[in-house]
Amino acid sequence: MFVVARDAERRDIRIEQVRELVRWLTLQPLMAARKVAIVDGAHELNEHGQNALLKTLEEPPGGSVLVLSAASAALVLPTVRSRCRLVRLDPLDDDAVVRILEARGVPADDARMLAPLAEGAPGRALALGGDAAAATRTRALAMLSHLREEDAAGLSSLAQEWTRGPLDAALSTTVSWYRDVLHARLAGDAVPPRNRDVAAAVAAAAATADPSRVLRQLGTVCDTIGALERNANRMLAVETMLLRLRAIERGDETTT
Repeated sequence: MFVVARDAERRDIRIEQVRELVRWLTLQPLMAARKVAIVDGAHELNEHGQNALLKTLEEPPGGSVLVLSAASAALVLPTVRSRCRLVRLDPLDDDAVVRILEARGVPADDARMLAPLAEGAPGRALALGGDAAAATRTRALAMLSHLREEDAAGLSSLAQEWTRGPLDAALSTTVSWYRDVLHARLAGDAVPPRNRDVAAAVAAAAATADPSRVLRQLGTVCDTIGALERNANRMLAVETMLLRLRAIERGDETTT
């Protein structure tokens, strides 16, 4: 098996990785009947990288299987999509995620805490359970619960910290926080928070939250994630997002 994935320090998958994959697929399998290659995060290929796959997708070498995974089919070029068979993978429920995490050696209490944050993807839960991601999540939740008091220098420093570390964990935590606050504001206890370990902080934030404000904050984070997927400057995008989230929190949006 051959796996292609984005390097942690990069914004996209290098075209050299694609060329190496194409060369590997041309080799005949020695022992197995088939060769399997996976592009993990095909949406993180830039246009040149996706175009480099077209000939292989059009005429795959015999005995080879090429799997492209993507967060959304819309993020992959139409010319690539048209050469692939689309298979949708539905998210797993929390109980299934818990079972998978426990089977991977995650303690039961940690598995139950991580499962609601995974949005049906056990791999995301495993990533959030790493030491660096866990520290980033804790720092993000502490910042979000006191966002109004944060100064610009502190937010700039946090943006640098996030872009040097597990940024996906920081962004997914931020999305889950605003979803939790919105659900708590509109539905009370009817919808359990994803971040159950900080349920008290979620309830406190929801008590004074303006739903329209929280929706704007959630939209800001989602827009930033979209911009990053289109290879926006990571530091600038994250710093701008944090400053805008604070401005919305303070009712001071026109200053950003």
